[in-house]
Amino acid sequence: MEANGVTTTTIRVVDHDVAPGVYPDMTAHGWVRDDWPAIQQQVMAADILILGTPIWLGEKSSVCTRVIDAPVRLFGGAQRSRPICLLWPNRRLHSDR
Repeated sequence: MEANGVTTTTIRVVDHDVAPGVYPDMTAHGWVRDDWPAIQQQVMAADILILGTPIWLGEKSSVCTRVIDAPVRLFGGAQRSRPICLLWPNRRLHSDR
């Protein structure tokens, strides 16, 4: 992508403490730390999001699951302003609500 003039940033979610849950910041709900709000700011500012994950026995990693569940946290049930589309081998999840 950089060869085509696209600025990129890599975020290794596994290097962050992303609490599971459905609220925008899980520290308000009993977790000591939740790095998702800072990551969320970068995700929302991006024009393109590429999500990579290892596949084990045909399933994505648990860290990837937390990221995929994060749109619930992003929008808190509010109307989405743009579609979210996540892809990985042999599977496709799409939401345009």
